[in-house]
Amino acid sequence: MPPVSVLLPVATDSARLAEAFACIARQTLADLDILILLNGSDAPTERLAFDLAASDQRARAIRLGPVANLAAALNAGLLHARHDLIARMDADDACAPNRLAVQVSRLEAEPTLAAVGSAWDLADAEGRLVATVRPPTDPAEMRWRLLVENPLAHGSMLMRRPAVLAAGAYDPRRARAQDYDLWLRLSAIAPIAAVPETLYAHRRRAGSSAFASSAEQARAAADLLVARWSALPPGDSAFVAAAIADAMSRPEGPRRASDAIAAHMRARGPTRDALLAWLWTAWRFPTADRAAIDACRRSRVREVGAMLRAASVRRVWLWGAGAHSAWLLAHAHDLGVEIAGLIDDRLAGQTRHALAVAPPSALRPGEHALISTDSAEDEVWLASLPHRKRGVVVWRLYAENEAESRSAPLAPVPNAA
Repeated sequence: MPPVSVLLPVATDSARLAEAFACIARQTLADLDILILLNGSDAPTERLAFDLAASDQRARAIRLGPVANLAAALNAGLLHARHDLIARMDADDACAPNRLAVQVSRLEAEPTLAAVGSAWDLADAEGRLVATVRPPTDPAEMRWRLLVENPLAHGSMLMRRPAVLAAGAYDPRRARAQDYDLWLRLSAIAPIAAVPETLYAHRRRAGSSAFASSAEQARAAADLLVARWSALPPGDSAFVAAAIADAMSRPEGPRRASDAIAAHMRARGPTRDALLAWLWTAWRFPTADRAAIDACRRSRVREVGAMLRAASVRRVWLWGAGAHSAWLLAHAHDLGVEIAGLIDDRLAGQTRHALAVAPPSALRPGEHALISTDSAEDEVWLASLPHRKRGVVVWRLYAENEAESRSAPLAPVPNAA
């Protein structure tokens, strides 16, 4: 297999740098050039980086400028790298020992691919599993999916340096979403894909949400999407109109239309009309299925309400202040238990659904809270652990309440076959 240069930037958080370095040093692909990029690092981080580099003859620690700039640091790494296959690794993440071997095999099998990622585990700040993300393995699907979301973990990527340089490399003017910006530019000129194996684990920083570390990160990604949408060609309006008409004319139409439009974009590339129509069908799906979804949800609410009453619970807080809680407040009679109010660590101090939102810390030992979200129940359950330890009773709506297994620490990333 061809050799690989690994870019491992680190700023001032060196707590898990040694673990991330060890993940790379233990790769089954042994012909490596490991660059620890000191990106505005403090003295303790620098000492650790140089100690790690001294422990492995394949490694180098490169001291960059005093001001942290991730894009500039990675561009410097591209120039210092000894090889044209460039892997990324983040300093607080982990990866499987065969990660690079699997990814290099994919690039070797498909010479037109400019970059390849992998399926990856998202962990919370304590290392507990939150979700597994599976990016598209088909480059044609990846091209249009990147216009809706960024499914790739930056640290999981393996890239061809000539293709990255041809796309303009990283933009040092961007303080956020530098990787998403590169994938959008790179995918416009060359294919990107992912391997199906789960080879990487990304550890989310404390206080960040699942897929956007801050409001600034989310805004940067949104600006990139809007700019890319504006640059799309208009597309085949006759095909799109026919797909939308099919969606409107029969119960299974929205799903059929979504599949047809996705296949059209895989075959011919994304266009503005096709992407807009696909997003429209995505909105139509829950509309078409809402009656069935609401019936199932209300049945579950009644079941959990019966469990609360059987446990002599007469008053419960809703943990979450989003749209799900608005729905649950409107169907409080199905729950059959008094709703004390709303708690939410992000919206505390605000008013939502005519109720003041309190922080989770306001709950007293012995009080009860019901997690109220249909998309992040596992995440909230994990976040509630400190409050459960101090005596707050937290109930789950969509999972079994007696199981504490979801609070178990994240296991190491497996050695995928």
